[in-house]
Amino acid sequence: MNEQFLTDPSTVSSPQPKIESAPTVRVRSVDTLRGFAILGMSLSGMVAWSELPAWMYHAQSPPPSRVFNPKVYGITWVDLVFPFFLLSMGMAIPFALTKAAESGLSLWKLIGRLLQRGTLLFLFAVLCQHFRPNVITTKPDQDTFLWVLGGFFAMLFAWLRPPKREPAWSGYLLNAIGFLAAAALLWNRTFPDGTPFRWDRSDIILVVLANVSVSGGLVWWLTRLNPMARMAVLGVVAGFVICAPMGGIAKAIWDWHPNPIGYFLQPSYHKYLLIVLPGTFIGDRILRAKQEESIEEQGTGRWPAHWFAGLLFLSIIAMVGACVGLLGRDIPATLGILGSVAVTLLLATYKPVSAQEKMLRDLVGWGIALLAIGLMVEPVDGGIRKDSPTLSYYFVTAGLGTWFVVGLTAAHASKAFDILLTLVRRTGENPILAYACITALVPAIAGLGGLESWVGTLRFEKFAGNPWVVVAWGGVKTLFIACLCALFARFRIYLRA
Repeated sequence: MNEQFLTDPSTVSSPQPKIESAPTVRVRSVDTLRGFAILGMSLSGMVAWSELPAWMYHAQSPPPSRVFNPKVYGITWVDLVFPFFLLSMGMAIPFALTKAAESGLSLWKLIGRLLQRGTLLFLFAVLCQHFRPNVITTKPDQDTFLWVLGGFFAMLFAWLRPPKREPAWSGYLLNAIGFLAAAALLWNRTFPDGTPFRWDRSDIILVVLANVSVSGGLVWWLTRLNPMARMAVLGVVAGFVICAPMGGIAKAIWDWHPNPIGYFLQPSYHKYLLIVLPGTFIGDRILRAKQEESIEEQGTGRWPAHWFAGLLFLSIIAMVGACVGLLGRDIPATLGILGSVAVTLLLATYKPVSAQEKMLRDLVGWGIALLAIGLMVEPVDGGIRKDSPTLSYYFVTAGLGTWFVVGLTAAHASKAFDILLTLVRRTGENPILAYACITALVPAIAGLGGLESWVGTLRFEKFAGNPWVVVAWGGVKTLFIACLCALFARFRIYLRA
């Protein structure tokens, strides 16, 4: 494969040029990718328990029993949402830390900043889990839902980041009120297992994100002028993933649970750097294009508009083809579909002129490289699998996510597509709010209004037990979350992430 398809040589073989001024604007395609991931988490968690086709669930938890089966290989769209969020996290790291690098921030202050963010994410993981209705009790009632609603508002104030026009002390005051309210709600609260508040009762997704947000940011900082060193770190992590199941030193390090915080800090959580670190390379490339010209506002060079619409269509074909082919274990067909998409993408991005076109061309190459690695190692450990993740899973999902970013960047270049994606993008701008809505606000509102019972009655009495009624209801709740996030963003109200 031609080396230029992997990345621009200037970002690999030599240090990056000094940046005069890092842009502070958000990257719409990255926000939109994050938004799709969060809304996908929402919808997938609200579908009927066992009556839908297998592609509506995690591949390793197939219907009708939904019993976890690690011998089921393949992926579904549900298996893409978490890695897409991780990829967007990696892409955002260069944008979040470049200004700190310019200002001469010391390594120790950077570590403090990263640890602060990781700690806030961990606290959010703990509170989110404690304020879930089905965690509080096995039989939620109106009092339960009112308590959960109070928990949502406590988290809202605890993580609120007030608009810049407001004084800083007002934000800290609201945060303190939120944490005190959460503590008051949890004081003397007993859970179904007979225990009170526990630090290890936490949302595992958020705990993993807390870990890799720290390690991913630190690795990027230490290797920002030497991307080959970051490649080496990527190789070391891959080595742990391969060798830890075999025992020896790798297993001892990977399975280390430091007391008393082993439930929070575990080396094995950092296997997801295999998605986050490729995301940092993509973020570096987008950042460089942003410095050369505004991707969101400048012209698109010589490529016609319909080519850009085609890039989004091709990225969707790749995701559907990979999921269908790998779940059906038809590897030749999967290779044929992804290979055809790769060739078409290369032809569609031939001879780039503008900074945006050159960036998209490089990202197409990154996707090809990641998918090639993932498909080559697909037979390892029996086949691609999310739980427990195989080496193929990290690279295949990272490659598909990279191509999706290509498509989303192209879509945002069109005003029509940009408007259509507004709700998704706004959700991605406010991920903490969206997650709090999924775990607390929406269940509380639906429970207090008796809406869940009404939908159940509608399903069985009006639609003869049709499980797609529940999917449609999940879509309504997901749309509500997106609208709420857009409303908050409209008034520039965000939660700290």
